[in-house]
Amino acid sequence: MPIQTRAVALVGLGLLGLTPCPSLAQQPADPQVQRTTADAGQPARSAAVAMAPAVIAGIDMERVINEYDRYKESSEKFKAEAMQKQKELELLLAEAKGYAEKRDSFGVGTPDYQKFSDLLADTQAKFEAQKQKIAADFTIRESNAVAEIYNDIRYVVDFIAKKRGVTFVVQIGSNDKINGENPNDVMAAVARNVVWNDPTADITDQVVSTLNAYHQQRKSQSPQGGAASPAPAPATPASAPAAGGN
Repeated sequence: MPIQTRAVALVGLGLLGLTPCPSLAQQPADPQVQRTTADAGQPARSAAVAMAPAVIAGIDMERVINEYDRYKESSEKFKAEAMQKQKELELLLAEAKGYAEKRDSFGVGTPDYQKFSDLLADTQAKFEAQKQKIAADFTIRESNAVAEIYNDIRYVVDFIAKKRGVTFVVQIGSNDKINGENPNDVMAAVARNVVWNDPTADITDQVVSTLNAYHQQRKSQSPQGGAASPAPAPATPASAPAAGGN
């Protein structure tokens, strides 16, 4: 709510003292009544429940993703498909180059020159359309793959956190000293929310080992017998593989 709107609302309620509320203007004079009124708020105060201390663990998401077998398999698959698509585009380029060379062998304005000019234009248009289609397709597929991998990580982190009684899992990075040779590493380190963490609170290794065990388990149960994209994780963590340590 904007400040002005809140101020108007407060004035209307008599909370700013500009227009006294009838209930405040006619306070009972009897001290006993005042004590009774004050005591009425006691149950509300005593009803407050103390929160248990937070238990925080850390996870290096970059490490988890890079060491997750499903991510490695997905990356290799995308790389192979990208190379195949690159070959298809290269064929179109070679075709366009052939049309250009044939066109230039004829005189400008001749029927053959115009014929190969049209073929060249059509091939170039086909190349650009194919290139855009491939880029759009890979963008969507990569986004879906990353979403599935992230959901896997969230699922396993949820399982481990509940097993260890953790209430918060925060992203952390390496505690190693950085140097200025790579500006990107420096900026990434400076931008971290967690500057330092106790290594004993780092559950990265456990998450990676559990993720990979869980991934292999799903692959073995897949009808394809090792498909690159196993079925989604179950709704409850009870069927997840045992974590590698407490």
